[in-house]
Amino acid sequence: MPQVLAEVEVGEMALDAPFACEARGHRFIDEVRLDAKLAREDRRFRDGVRWVRQWSGYCACCGRRVRVTPLAI
Repeated sequence: MPQVLAEVEVGEMALDAPFACEARGHRFIDEVRLDAKLAREDRRFRDGVRWVRQWSGYCACCGRRVRVTPLAI
């Protein structure tokens, strides 16, 4: 995940980052927002916590708000 997305807090919008719709893989996503940031216990990380971020955005192809995933740059 790009450093810029790691700095976005819950409720804020992500700007200038590519996302894809989880339902069908569409890439025409608008108004992407971080809905939740959940802590998961994971010993592979230095502090023992892995942050799971849940994003949503408006998919122009699906015509509704859907869960989205950031694309690798």
